[in-house]
Amino acid sequence: LGSHEAVYIKGESEYRQGKYNQAINDLKQYLGVTARNQNNYGQALYTLGYAYFKQKQYNNANTYFNNFIGTTTANNNKTL
Repeated sequence: LGSHEAVYIKGESEYRQGKYNQAINDLKQYLGVTARNQNNYGQALYTLGYAYFKQKQYNNANTYFNNFIGTTTANNNKTL
């Protein structure tokens, strides 16, 4: 398990524990050092969107949800 993946897992765990600020920090760190084509990249965007949503930061949530949609659309187009 690489250090980047450990940061991702930590962020996901913190989200599930309701530690949204910590989750946001870790997931943003993960996204900053991870290529868009990595397996957990889209999930990190999705979870980050929900972490902001849970804190009623709807503009930030919208940004990450839209990025998630763009990532999944790009990945689906690769397989066509």
